[in-house]
Amino acid sequence: MEPNDYFPALYLEDLKGAYSELPNGSGPIEICGGIFFDNLCRPDAWTKLISPISFICCLYTLNLIHQGIYSHRYVVYNQWIERCVPFLRSTCVYHGGVIYPYDHIEYVEAMLLKYANNTKLIDRSIISKYAKYMFYSYLPSLQLNPFRVEFLIEYLTKDTDCQEVNALFS
Repeated sequence: MEPNDYFPALYLEDLKGAYSELPNGSGPIEICGGIFFDNLCRPDAWTKLISPISFICCLYTLNLIHQGIYSHRYVVYNQWIERCVPFLRSTCVYHGGVIYPYDHIEYVEAMLLKYANNTKLIDRSIISKYAKYMFYSYLPSLQLNPFRVEFLIEYLTKDTDCQEVNALFS
């Protein structure tokens, strides 16, 4: 599914379906990633999502943006929290193997192997497509000020917790 067809409307539907305790408002909802992703990847839950791969790509990218803004562009952090869609932030609790943004992808792949004997990895070109859409279309729509997407990407490419960023935007 194309990012602009999925995000934000279908993403928000999947989020409500995947996380029943969704509060009203915007910004990160802090959870234990290990428990959440373990439950999400069970066949009965996974098949209820409109587009599970799109959902995971959005969660990953929103966490990546969050880490970048929190770590490198804190001046716009409050604007980000107030304007972004709700998302599950599992990197805050350092539990369950989901510590860095990319751990979302790796943990889901491990759980899919466990529950569905699915040895296929999430296609990196799909992850890249979602990342580019979220950074170049969604993020500018939030009108964070002062802010430039290019600077955030540059900071993230130097962040040791986000080493995959170079491959996403090349």
